[in-house]
Amino acid sequence: MRIARVLLSSLMFVTGLIVSTMQLAAYVLLRPISLSLFRTVNAQIAVLFWLQLIWLAEWWAKIDMQIFAPNQEVAQALEHEHKVILGNHRSDVDWLFGWVIAQKFGTLEGSKCLMKSSLLRVPGLGLSWWLSDFIFLSRNWEKDKDHLNKSTRALQHYPVPLCFMIYAEGTRMTPDKLKASQEFCRERGLPVLKNVMCPRTKGWNLVMKELRNAVDSVVTLTLEFPDVEPNLFTLLAGKPFRVHAYMERFPIDAIPKDAKASSEWCMSAFQRMDHVLEHHNKTGTFPGISINRPRSTKALVVMVAWMALIYGSILLYIAMCSQPLTAAITTAVIIGTVEAIIQVGTFLTSKMRKVKAAAKAKAKATHAAKKTE
Repeated sequence: MRIARVLLSSLMFVTGLIVSTMQLAAYVLLRPISLSLFRTVNAQIAVLFWLQLIWLAEWWAKIDMQIFAPNQEVAQALEHEHKVILGNHRSDVDWLFGWVIAQKFGTLEGSKCLMKSSLLRVPGLGLSWWLSDFIFLSRNWEKDKDHLNKSTRALQHYPVPLCFMIYAEGTRMTPDKLKASQEFCRERGLPVLKNVMCPRTKGWNLVMKELRNAVDSVVTLTLEFPDVEPNLFTLLAGKPFRVHAYMERFPIDAIPKDAKASSEWCMSAFQRMDHVLEHHNKTGTFPGISINRPRSTKALVVMVAWMALIYGSILLYIAMCSQPLTAAITTAVIIGTVEAIIQVGTFLTSKMRKVKAAAKAKAKATHAAKKTE
């Protein structure tokens, strides 16, 4: 089992680098020509890696995901529409379960999320996320607000169905953090929540202000893990566990435009999450009806294809190495290819920096021109 985990980790690391390099090439070659074209192509490239992680959850760890909703119409409305998902934050891999749900409802390609800036350094995934318009925050509002405003505004008119995930609690819930949040609510006369933390509504308000005209609905997503709080290591271990999700859909017109009223709506959404989690604590399930979907066959096909490509190439190399001359030629070709990839990666990185520098210079010039006027 340990060998299998090592092989899986190695495979995902290698394919993550391959996909990120492909995304980087698309960024340099296509983005200067057409932002919409780049985003469309990049989305199809990125999911070649993201689907591996969905395979890890659904086929390797065999998670038992049960999705509940007030009625069947919610499931039908969620398919292929632009939406903001407002969720509670219970584990380190909530974003992955968001991906699993997005894949079930046809919006994985357009998945975005607010994430802490340290995750940008995750090998393979960090670059893939950045190139896919994920937004990284430092958790300092004065530093983040302009970046968040500009980044969310850039997501308007997205060419594929947008699925923007926001965890308004701002951090993963722990007993100590929950206690601190409850004390905060008592001091300010806010409702004291038992199962979720008080949402931070500044970011929520800004996101809704910029994306209101770009999405069709807001979906509240309440997650609960009856067996164990999962992370990537529990997924790699391949031990099945249950994931329960409760989803409610609200048309975008139901979300107030006024900042204060929008904050109150967000707070009431977390009160509803707290209520359904209390129901789960008592009954072991969420209210409503089941809207479960089967495991992703596409994720299985993509993972098998990657295994065949990577492991097949390794086995072919081993077979060719049985002949000394062939081994020498093959090794030279591999070394040359690796060196070429490094050089191409260096060139693309340099090109990307120049593009970013030119964009910043243009923005500064525009800003200076507006000031002069």
